[in-house]
Amino acid sequence: MPSSHAQLAAFAATLATLHFKRRLGAAAAIEVVGNKTGRTSRHGFMASMRMMDPLGTWLVGMTWLAAVAVGVSRVYLGYHSIVQVDPNHKP
Repeated sequence: MPSSHAQLAAFAATLATLHFKRRLGAAAAIEVVGNKTGRTSRHGFMASMRMMDPLGTWLVGMTWLAAVAVGVSRVYLGYHSIVQVDPNHKP
């Protein structure tokens, strides 16, 4: 019985991860097309992607850290027990 708070945090982290991966894939595709056609109009976009890459990685990591913190806080605050979270847990 996962908490709705924990579900929402995990969903947000998953969504952030998928969006970040999609942006990286789109940037790579634009770079390949730009190299083949010889166009240089996308260099500003590629420079901004290289700058945003560490920030995006950091933000995705922080969303996963927040998701874990929400899940742990549910047990710590007593809203859920260890057995509810992990049915295979032996007390």
